[in-house]
Amino acid sequence: MPDALSSLASLALAGSLAVERLVTIVKTFFPSLSEVAHPTRGESDERADMDRRLRVLLVTIFASQLTAFILASGDGGLGDTVKVGPAQGIPWPLFGLLISGGSAFWTSIVAYASALKDVQKGAAKRIEQLERLERMGATSPTQPPASVVKVL
Repeated sequence: MPDALSSLASLALAGSLAVERLVTIVKTFFPSLSEVAHPTRGESDERADMDRRLRVLLVTIFASQLTAFILASGDGGLGDTVKVGPAQGIPWPLFGLLISGGSAFWTSIVAYASALKDVQKGAAKRIEQLERLERMGATSPTQPPASVVKVL
């Protein structure tokens, strides 16, 4: 499970970065997407800039769907999936929605998945050590050694 999550998060992070680059390229060709609108009298900053933000959002959604379609395996059209593991895949429209969220979100998910894998590896190593002790005839200690006990 953590390996699949890690693979998905890594691929989504790469896809999100690609989408952000595509949006930057589109904004370069269409400067009106980069220029913040100035409010008229009695209009708030958010309201004045709403149309531009909506256009940028539409460009982002289109770029994410295009990126997901390109990453999808095969050439079967809408039924294709983006492979995130040997036998696991996500339909490309759903993957496009996932990567439209941005790379900052997926960076934190990758960090979380890596930490989860490290915890599981540590737990597996500890179980292996306990099993080795049991095979040698020792029992698992009921009390931790004095060096481990933390004095409060």
